[in-house]
Amino acid sequence: MDTLLNDGAAGADDTASQGAGTEGNANLNQGGNDGAGNGAGTGAEGQGAGGAGAGASFFDSLPEELKNAIPEELRGSEALKGHKDLAGFLKRFHDMDGELKALPKPPESADAYEIPVAEGMTVDEAYSGSFRAKALELKLTKEQVKGLAEWQNGFLKDASEKHQAAEAEAKAKANEQGKQMLQKPEKEGGWGANFDQKLDHAKRAFNALAGDDKQIVEWARNPLIGSSAPFLMLLSRAAERMSEDSLGGARGGGPATAARTKDGAPMLNFPSMDKK
Repeated sequence: MDTLLNDGAAGADDTASQGAGTEGNANLNQGGNDGAGNGAGTGAEGQGAGGAGAGASFFDSLPEELKNAIPEELRGSEALKGHKDLAGFLKRFHDMDGELKALPKPPESADAYEIPVAEGMTVDEAYSGSFRAKALELKLTKEQVKGLAEWQNGFLKDASEKHQAAEAEAKAKANEQGKQMLQKPEKEGGWGANFDQKLDHAKRAFNALAGDDKQIVEWARNPLIGSSAPFLMLLSRAAERMSEDSLGGARGGGPATAARTKDGAPMLNFPSMDKK
């Protein structure tokens, strides 16, 4: 029923190795001052001993024309370190180029993106088209777009379930509050022992007044309305002023057919308003 109304040791070794590399660098610099032959030999020792020495020895081992071609700010780059010689550096560059080419690429057209739709959800074509166009603008791959869409589906599903749970809890609370107010003794403003009878009268009055108007029926599904004690009391009082025929079946024998106007609306009879 929607409402009442409607139903450590390795580190020491590394330190030693680093120290050896530093010593190699120092020797390399000294060797450069003393002579090219000593510098090259000492540099080789530094390269074998530590990573920092490896970077320096690789650069210094290049021919002068290549060294001069490398900008000053790039000569200490990490990319130059870790290579024994020019051949090793070029091989790593070649391998990296192949890895980059093997990476997934965005499609040529936005229509190529696959956007999965979760069960029970409808597709908004305008949103879907805009999403695809933006994904292509950002150069996203098919895998990335599919992953984002699946995440979004899960997020929306979770939010919808939480909303439905909160709505159901609010309805149950409103129903219970309305019921408690109406079940109070008559001297306290409730219906007391006449709860079932008066609630039935309220339902009959609402059905007669609402007729086939689906908008009004849906409006009354709001627990703040359909389970509102004042609203139900108002309907019950209206029922007491209506004729039994307009309510239908108030005295047993099943519901009767209410009289209707030419346009099909229920014809209600209010005895208290009849002319004497």
